[in-house]
Amino acid sequence: MAFDYGKDTLGIKNPFKFEGFLVLIKGILITILGIILIFHVRATIGQGLKLEAWVEMAGAILFLGLGLNYAVKGGMKLFRFLVGRSVPANLHPDYYTSDEIKDMLMKRLNPTFKEKNSYVSRLVISLFHHFLFLPIGFRNIAEGITSAALETLIALGMYLLAIFSTSIGLISLTDADVVMQWLGLILIIYLFVIWYRYRPGMHRINTDNPRISKIPNMVMLVLAAVLIPFLIEFLIVQGFDLPAITVPITLHLVLILLFSAATIVVTFMLCNYRAKSANPETAVSEYKEHLQFSMHPRDLFRCFELEMTNKRYKEIPNREYIELNPVLTLEGSQNKGSFYGDNFLETQPVYKETEYPKSFYTTRMMVAVAGHAFTVIAFLILFFKILNLPAELSLQSIYQTLFFPLLLFLFSEIIVLMVHYFYSEILFKSFLVHFFAEGTYTESRVSTGMSVYDSNRSENTVVRTSATPWLLVSEIISSTFSDSTTNNLEGKRYVMEMYKADGLRDEIVNGIKYYLNNQEMLANIDSKKDLDNTAKYFKINEATRGKISDNPEKFNRLDADDQNQLEEPKE
Repeated sequence: MAFDYGKDTLGIKNPFKFEGFLVLIKGILITILGIILIFHVRATIGQGLKLEAWVEMAGAILFLGLGLNYAVKGGMKLFRFLVGRSVPANLHPDYYTSDEIKDMLMKRLNPTFKEKNSYVSRLVISLFHHFLFLPIGFRNIAEGITSAALETLIALGMYLLAIFSTSIGLISLTDADVVMQWLGLILIIYLFVIWYRYRPGMHRINTDNPRISKIPNMVMLVLAAVLIPFLIEFLIVQGFDLPAITVPITLHLVLILLFSAATIVVTFMLCNYRAKSANPETAVSEYKEHLQFSMHPRDLFRCFELEMTNKRYKEIPNREYIELNPVLTLEGSQNKGSFYGDNFLETQPVYKETEYPKSFYTTRMMVAVAGHAFTVIAFLILFFKILNLPAELSLQSIYQTLFFPLLLFLFSEIIVLMVHYFYSEILFKSFLVHFFAEGTYTESRVSTGMSVYDSNRSENTVVRTSATPWLLVSEIISSTFSDSTTNNLEGKRYVMEMYKADGLRDEIVNGIKYYLNNQEMLANIDSKKDLDNTAKYFKINEATRGKISDNPEKFNRLDADDQNQLEEPKE
């Protein structure tokens, strides 16, 4: 049978087992560190260090809260991946409008792959043209990381321009070294904000128009790079005392840039693996023909509906995107008119195993392990920083305590969130079927057996239909992102690939033609006994229409029983 899903079932494999194990281990380790801090608070209070005790208590609460949160999430990812009969969700209704759904098969185009009118999107596609065929979630991740990289380069350029202007004497500062140190600190804080802002997440994955960087006004950036040092110099002249910064600002900037570069490389490496496996085919099987048959036009649509009902997978109803509601219009009289009907539906999507290169699975696993490991290292560094707080706390000591943990935590979370979606993508295969027909119909009456001598008669209303049906069928591969909640497969689903489905098309067409060719125009007598009795009455009626004596041959053709009925009784 052409319409066959093979051995696929509704049971989808849990994609989060390995990731859940890593998250669970990470949560347990961080929780243990929090418990150790709780016990250490008592010893700190015994030494009379109340401020340090409060800091340790705050750190213990942070460790326990995040650690238990990670442990719970990891456990949920290890739970059984339950799948109901109503999943996955329909094709994204806001993304695929009614007109786009019709054009998808008619014009052989996939509206999923739309070029965005943004600088970042067009830059990414220009550098990696096959990125256009990524699932929308992965495209959003790539564009977000690219936006963060561009804004990082722009901010760094402004900082270097300010340094250059000072070094050549264009900007005269009272204490240039202190000003440049403060500018570097502001730049570091700004870079943290940039990368946090563009981190991957559900807010970015599940939107069709994510927040991305726009083309900046370069003139304003140059003016800002020159005016900000002047503003700081003005504050110094007015008596505002800027304290000297002893932290290694240059080293910290280099570390941020290195982690940024590593994040960009990892993201584009995984996206490149996924994009190379994409096959943006838009093939469609098609059938169109002019038919004439003696049947009501609505029966043509009912026949199609019945055929598609027989093509259900595990008796799960098909998804109907354009409702079948044929319209009949009378033209001039009550016995003729025109009609039009349209129907677009999708069969139940069935889980499809992903087939990527082995190097993709290896890279994904290594990136996941590294991301979770960096998170644990960040908390471990923070743990020892808290236990060895300086005697006097200041803004610089707090900065030195938090910089490395925050740096590792921020970029490890970006990597973990990014690689999570490379684990969560689920592919489905299904059939899109678009059936529409239009034409004209006329009604006429056909009567048989209307003679006064006939014992049986039949009167029927015959509808003669002239129709042009058009059938478009395509087997599609769709993509969605799952999660570990009860709504694990309720996310937005997009069409990625379209292939011909000649087998299903032929089955539907043959089923409709069989139905049309085996219809009875006139009323039928099904009982064999009725047919025998009708034949006898026909013989009797035929014989009694004239004088039997004048037609002995007719009388001789009657059966013996019939002759006895016609003979006159003897006196």
